[in-house]
Amino acid sequence: AAGGRLSKTGAFVGDILHMKPIVSPMAEGARKVGVVRNREEQVRFALDALDRALQPEGRALIMLEYSDNRLWVEEVRLKVARCYPKAKIVLHPLSLTSGAHMGPGTWAVAFLPDIGMS
Repeated sequence: AAGGRLSKTGAFVGDILHMKPIVSPMAEGARKVGVVRNREEQVRFALDALDRALQPEGRALIMLEYSDNRLWVEEVRLKVARCYPKAKIVLHPLSLTSGAHMGPGTWAVAFLPDIGMS
């Protein structure tokens, strides 16, 4: 709420119900595309998004970004690798600016479908 991305009421209700927004960059700017309650739901949401865009045996590039949670995101990497064994999966820290605006526990996934990588 402090940065203006969520209303104060929405942030308060989200905190009470332990709901976390999933935000994605779009052509018109950042947009809330979902809500989850825990890490398990976060991972399921990310895997569902990957499933819609990637082929399981494709040679995609998948980047997992982390803030203060590298060890946990490394565990997510193992789950992603089981689903996409031929994908190149890289871990990278979020920029300090992003991490400061999004807060602790933030992580992200970005991907490119099979582009003929070898």
